[in-house]
Amino acid sequence: MKSYGHKDNSFSALIVEIHVAFKQIQASGIRASISENARWHTPKKDNNKYWIKKICWDLINIHHRGLSQPDFCFVHGGLDEKDLEKALSKAFPKKMVVIEVEHKPILKNKK
Repeated sequence: MKSYGHKDNSFSALIVEIHVAFKQIQASGIRASISENARWHTPKKDNNKYWIKKICWDLINIHHRGLSQPDFCFVHGGLDEKDLEKALSKAFPKKMVVIEVEHKPILKNKK
């Protein structure tokens, strides 16, 4: 899983990766799902903690069917679906952009 946006709070590296994917696959747009809630993450080879959200994305046709394997990455936890939609729409103005929010229930410990 790739990690983006920890230092610059942007989607720039993700956009570069999507741009490369569009060169390989003729697609009408991109579908991206961003997690609703951020969480702290400590990578295995790093003692630093990062406030992150997870993004899953793939390229789609005009019927919203996936054309590429889903890819995952992390972005800064302060970013949200509006930021993601704005960045992707600006980077790919002629492509369809579909943004979803991954809703996960918060599990509480049972006593």
